[in-house]
Amino acid sequence: MDMFSEMFKRLNLNVLSNLLLHGTSAEEVNTGTYEQRLRESEKTFLEGLNALALEPQLHEQIVNACFGHLGDMSEFYFELGMKAGATLYRKLVEFPPDVQNVVEVAAE
Repeated sequence: MDMFSEMFKRLNLNVLSNLLLHGTSAEEVNTGTYEQRLRESEKTFLEGLNALALEPQLHEQIVNACFGHLGDMSEFYFELGMKAGATLYRKLVEFPPDVQNVVEVAAE
């Protein structure tokens, strides 16, 4: 188990997630916390929106629509990730019958 513990210590989720999402590893790994990364993204979005010099009411409508959509997308991807994680876990711990027999015989 030590070998796996060492691998998990070296695992970088940013690189892994970029590889899975974009098919390539991140050229620049963002080492900020999730909260820092979300705050920076929100700040960049709001600065860009403020640069458009929209009427306050329209500005608020756009912000509410965007953040509502982002909230929905976050829930969707969270649920999808939970389902994928549960499926992966099940596949990792449940052996097919022919492999299970080999595992049981080896354990005896």
